[in-house]
Amino acid sequence: MTPANEIVRGQTKLAMLIRRAAYERVGALDETIRTPSMIEGPGRARLHGLRNVMLEEVVGLRRLHLANGRRRNAKAQDDETLLALKRVMEARLSRLQRL
Repeated sequence: MTPANEIVRGQTKLAMLIRRAAYERVGALDETIRTPSMIEGPGRARLHGLRNVMLEEVVGLRRLHLANGRRRNAKAQDDETLLALKRVMEARLSRLQRL
């Protein structure tokens, strides 16, 4: 099956792997922020010194269609994304102030 559009790289919960020790150090994804958890979770992971590795291989495909949540709930998702970014930035600032 050939995609209709170009395949682009990106982070997704679909293909995320994390070692148990790292997960226990960083904590679970914030379930109160449903859609942009790939901002808040990885942001916290970076604050804890974890690194992100992106594979060259395609490990998952996402089908976009008119009924996708992003197309139906763009405003709510934008608000959640801003909240996730704010939390990551506040955590980083707090950490820098302790140094």
